[in-house]
Amino acid sequence: MPQTKKKPKKILPKISGHETFTLKYGWIKKIVDEVEKAENTDPESLKDLFKADDSIVRFGIGRNMVNSLKYWATSTSLVHAENFTLTTFSKDFFAADGCDPYLEAMESLWLVHYNLASNKQLVTYNWFFNKYNGGSFDRKSLLNDLIEYFSKEEIRLSSESTLKRDVECFIRMYSSKNLSTTKQTDESIESPLRELGLVKESASKNIFTINREEKLGLSIELAYYMILDFWENSKPEDGNDLQSLSFNALLYDENSIGRICLLNESALNKIILEISEKYSHEISWSDTSGMRQFIKVSEDSIKELKENAYKNLVQKIYSYGLR
Repeated sequence: MPQTKKKPKKILPKISGHETFTLKYGWIKKIVDEVEKAENTDPESLKDLFKADDSIVRFGIGRNMVNSLKYWATSTSLVHAENFTLTTFSKDFFAADGCDPYLEAMESLWLVHYNLASNKQLVTYNWFFNKYNGGSFDRKSLLNDLIEYFSKEEIRLSSESTLKRDVECFIRMYSSKNLSTTKQTDESIESPLRELGLVKESASKNIFTINREEKLGLSIELAYYMILDFWENSKPEDGNDLQSLSFNALLYDENSIGRICLLNESALNKIILEISEKYSHEISWSDTSGMRQFIKVSEDSIKELKENAYKNLVQKIYSYGLR
């Protein structure tokens, strides 16, 4: 009998909860430090960590910001959504003995972005980096395109005004914004994700352009890990590794490095050439008969290669001495 494809699960959109606050400088350390402390001293308190009466004192911010902390903690995969324990990612990078506790390495910042952009529940973020093909936009056009996407994909939209606030938060998260020199409070400082240079604000402060060129801080070790993660997640239903991965898949497919990092052909090609030279004993780059693709040459599985690449990335960041 022919196999029937399972219907994709309905997406439960997550467009509220951030209270219009972007992920701030210092918030990741606040989150990881407090969760790590609770895990070590009173694990039962984790379930109330972001809503207990003393959360305002514990985090040193207002109640709405505490709610926002909870939103970003789960959305960026710093904590497990079901029990608020630290993920392997946050332990390896941002815990007291992690490789980058103060979020100083660009690779760490890219991984935070990677977790956001690949999260299907964060429809605004996931759609922008995986579906949107425009070059420039303003707030209104981006909102209208997103509303159209909700309708086309039959994703339930509870409120257009809530989505509008989510779009505004997204824009402030990734684009530059002039801040007053007289009021540099925690509330006014925008997100560190602006450093990635993905979205540029025009002089008019209403038109935004997408930067698809080479990206600062996208090291070869990080790019290799992202490619292997995408490769592993691209395996067919039978669970066997794909033996090759095409250039077009890396450039255009959902959650590929080309999509998540907004790379054009030239920028991606440069990364591929550097990876093919450094990791030729694991994957080989082939450019024959019009077929541009990586071919797995290692006897290790893609999962094993990815796990090793992740460990090497962590060790590379440790070598920076960011402690």
